Amino acid sequence: MQAKRLSFILLFFPVIFLLHSGFLETTSGLNRKGNKAFQEKRYQTALDAYQKAQVKNPDHPTVRYNVGTTLYQMDQFQEAEPQLAQALAHAKTKELKALAYYNEGNTQYRLGQFDKAIESYRKTLDLNPNDKDAKYNLELLQKKKSMFEMKQDKRDEKQRKSKRCFGE
Repeated sequence: MQAKRLSFILLFFPVIFLLHSGFLETTSGLNRKGNKAFQEKRYQTALDAYQKAQVKNPDHPTVRYNVGTTLYQMDQFQEAEPQLAQALAHAKTKELKALAYYNEGNTQYRLGQFDKAIESYRKTLDLNPNDKDAKYNLELLQKKKSMFEMKQDKRDEKQRKSKRCFGE
């Protein structure tokens, strides 16, 4: 009887250790854990869960998307961009690709990469023509770009005129 109890204890403790250490957690379980934390706006906790899932399955597009989106929420735009690009490289559904392009566009906008952001919003709309946010962002960014180019043209013209006055 004593030997049975001892063998049970010797088997029981390693199982408890494995359960609490996260060793047996699955990619989808960690992803769900991250999603819950993300919804609660606990972004660091969400990121930790997603990154653990990423270790288990590095090319999983949903996990990459979630890591990128969480980094974006944490204003870590440089780090978010490659995660979203990898999500796009491995995404298999139009829905995930559209979401990833949209968030990639937002990230590129924040990084000052306006042409790339415009292209990402266009790709979002190619995949999901009903995405009102992508349409709004695309139109807004195109207007801003147009205004910037007009101002730049005026500056260039003013500079050319000032050179003629002094250069002659």
